[in-house]
Amino acid sequence: MDKISLSALTKYFSEEKDVYVQNVSNGIVSLAFGEKEEVGYSVPFAPDPVCITSIVPFDLVKKSITFRKSLLRMPTPFLRLLTEEEYQAYFKQKSARIHKPAEELIEETERKQLNLQEKAVDPAQERPDPVTTSSTEPETMDEVLTPRVMQIVNNLNQPVEDGSKIVLSDVIDELSRMKLNLDDLEYLRSQGRFRTVKKWAQDRLKDIEDDTALTAEEIEQKVNPEISTMP
Repeated sequence: MDKISLSALTKYFSEEKDVYVQNVSNGIVSLAFGEKEEVGYSVPFAPDPVCITSIVPFDLVKKSITFRKSLLRMPTPFLRLLTEEEYQAYFKQKSARIHKPAEELIEETERKQLNLQEKAVDPAQERPDPVTTSSTEPETMDEVLTPRVMQIVNNLNQPVEDGSKIVLSDVIDELSRMKLNLDDLEYLRSQGRFRTVKKWAQDRLKDIEDDTALTAEEIEQKVNPEISTMP
């Protein structure tokens, strides 16, 4: 689902359902649920979408102010709401790329999700803002995305000062020399801001998706062709 309005969100919550979201911010998104915000929940900083209602009851999600703020935040939201079809399609596409069952990928994501909740900050503690992001959680960042990729995407999404200019050819050149993983490419494709960067990542992903007979070693070579051919 693309950007959602308040009226569309109200309609969305008119019937009970599983709630799927994808983190589109620059860090972990912390949410609070319940009348006294006594139930804490953290959305992992990773391209993989999660099902919030697998942990938090639908009624609490529906009534959460911090959750709605994360979806409606302007100019860019912290979270993107997905339909069940979009959620399943994401993992089917990822499954085709890395040759791993979609069900197994979903289970892995759910395990990481549960591990992160165990480390979640107590929502009763004082916080400067009910919806916050953090980029200091090693389990959901270092294991999923390359730190330099996150830094590059963050720089690309910062306002450009007067007189300065982003040289996209330099960005692509640096990315081409880096050892990337599939999640890095997914993140660049969805969050790279500029069409040149997104298309570069999309082309890499398409090469992998088109060749369904690739082994894990061959996938690595497809992701990092420049590095693989170096002596």
